Amino acid sequence: MLSGLVMVVAAVVAVGWLAYLVAGSVRGKGKEDVAVNLRPGDSNEELEGKRLDTSLVWSVAFAAFLALSIPIYFLGEVDRQAGFEDEFYETALEHGKKLSATTEDGGLNCMGCHGANYVGGAASYVEPRSNVTVTWSAPRLDTIFYRYSREEVKFWLIYGRPGSPMPAWGLEGGGPLNDQEIEDILTHMESLQLPQDEALALIEGDLAAAQRSLEGADASVAATLADQQTLVSFALDAPQYETDLLRLHDEITALAESEGIDVDGDGVSDEAENGLPALFEEVASLGLDQYAVAGVTNVDLPSLDLDPRNPVTNGLLPDGDLLYGYIDDEGHEVEGVLSRLIKTMQLFEIAAQNQERTLDRFQLGLDFLEGAVEDELWEVDVQAVADATFGGDVDTAQRAVNLFNANCARCHTTGYSAGPAFQGPIGGGGFGPSLLPPRALIQFDADPELLASFLISGSEEGQPYGVNGIGRGYMPAFGGLLPREDIDLLVAYLMGSTLGGPNLMEGGS
Repeated sequence: MLSGLVMVVAAVVAVGWLAYLVAGSVRGKGKEDVAVNLRPGDSNEELEGKRLDTSLVWSVAFAAFLALSIPIYFLGEVDRQAGFEDEFYETALEHGKKLSATTEDGGLNCMGCHGANYVGGAASYVEPRSNVTVTWSAPRLDTIFYRYSREEVKFWLIYGRPGSPMPAWGLEGGGPLNDQEIEDILTHMESLQLPQDEALALIEGDLAAAQRSLEGADASVAATLADQQTLVSFALDAPQYETDLLRLHDEITALAESEGIDVDGDGVSDEAENGLPALFEEVASLGLDQYAVAGVTNVDLPSLDLDPRNPVTNGLLPDGDLLYGYIDDEGHEVEGVLSRLIKTMQLFEIAAQNQERTLDRFQLGLDFLEGAVEDELWEVDVQAVADATFGGDVDTAQRAVNLFNANCARCHTTGYSAGPAFQGPIGGGGFGPSLLPPRALIQFDADPELLASFLISGSEEGQPYGVNGIGRGYMPAFGGLLPREDIDLLVAYLMGSTLGGPNLMEGGS
């Protein structure tokens, strides 16, 4: 307010001075223009009289104005800076929101993987050991700042997460974003963090999900194996469809591009409206849908019903939009049934033309999965954990295993996020080190309190932990997300003689 008043006064003075100069210029018009150096000089009386007094008065007035206005102006500096900070924050927040949006909404797809508002999601990923396309569980990020500092989260954004779908986003890590863009994403992510009481309320749901994963592991592995067998069949059988699909592809394309008579004015020629539905039906009759595996062979066989006398045959979309696609009210491109069908046809055509390579890839995955079925590394013997560590208390042992899987397995169990078929032994190591017994006993000198403190606070880059451990900032802090009784339960589990995986009694012997 004060600074605004000062600015108004300054503006008034400036306008007055400008008016004075203009008035003087007007008064001087019409007089003989004599060079300054040829004019007679002013007398001492004129110089030291009224003119001097006027100059001194204005000088004192201006000095007084400065003496008052400068302090008054700076009285509002704190509020101005706060306003600039708020404006900068809102700009960064909006920019971060745009960058984090899904690909469909013009963003980098952060929320496409981690879910709307970072509640957790999934990402398609080619598992490197097996070359199998999996649905990778992407963690929720609306509680991440209870586990990591802003600088630690920034590290993951810049350099990504090796062995996972998370790419490097920062220029230093080989990604496309500069430092300010990374900071804006962090600002947006911070704005979506849950209050701590809501974060703590997630625990039981997370444990229930971990329990369901254990209980459904056999069925999940069987389904994954069946899908891979379907893909091998797809690679073997694709050549038998090649001739028919190439013919149909050419006929459908020619009709769709025909520019003959269009009685109903829907943008589709009458010839196309009469001929395309039968060709679509012929493609569907080949039985290609038996080879459909989500995320890999996305077989899409849309039906088509067109009437050359009706521009909106299905009663919902104009026939032209239905066939060729359109832009919806939100500016998103909606794919037409023609493009969807042709993509399916091309999928089989390409597989037939590259059969050896396609078959090799899918057979590698099948061999891996058959080995996984034989090894059953996803199995956890909860009873063994109960007997070894919790005095036979199966419920307590089950909670300990679920706590580990819900909070630790993503880093410390190979392939956990890819699904049971791709898991190594529980706690056998992955992105993080192996925790198989007696690792925790050795690293933390058999001191439960030392391990509990580490779980609560996490690691800090360059700071020691346990016995001869030096932190890199990778280990998150769980003190803000787990109550002390659950921390203690994890400590007992990790310092026990088995984590419950196959052949992992007595430290893996």
